[in-house]
Amino acid sequence: MRQKPPQYPSDQIWLSSTSRYSVYYEDTDFSGYVYHANYLKYFERGREELIGLRYLQDLYQRGLHFVVARAEVSYHKPAQHGDTLEVSTRMPLVSRPVVQVEHVISRVAEDDSAPVVLVTGSVKLAFVDAAGELTAVPPDVMTFFAGLPKG
Repeated sequence: MRQKPPQYPSDQIWLSSTSRYSVYYEDTDFSGYVYHANYLKYFERGREELIGLRYLQDLYQRGLHFVVARAEVSYHKPAQHGDTLEVSTRMPLVSRPVVQVEHVISRVAEDDSAPVVLVTGSVKLAFVDAAGELTAVPPDVMTFFAGLPKG
């Protein structure tokens, strides 16, 4: 049974990206299916693809960080060794220090049929300064985010 991706508020501007990853043997457990905690790694990769590793490194140098405050994962179907996964990531464009990022992981079909949703989830990120205190997203960072792909 195919799961529908989550619906997003239409009055919000959403940054979005889609990335593809192969499932390697190291991603699986003894059963050949992706180990449940590794989906969080795919979520993280999706967020890095959305924002860009170089820009995240620049923020780090400035003492600014996104840290995970909460993660929720719903498992619908397992991925297995050899699958190609598509990780869709969406983040609202907001300046407040806490943001909810939505993730959908699907199996890419070899026959060009519709991808099958395997895992959905959300990660609440907090934007903190070098002291670990919540801080608003600075205007220059918001300007950078505003230039990222929307969806």
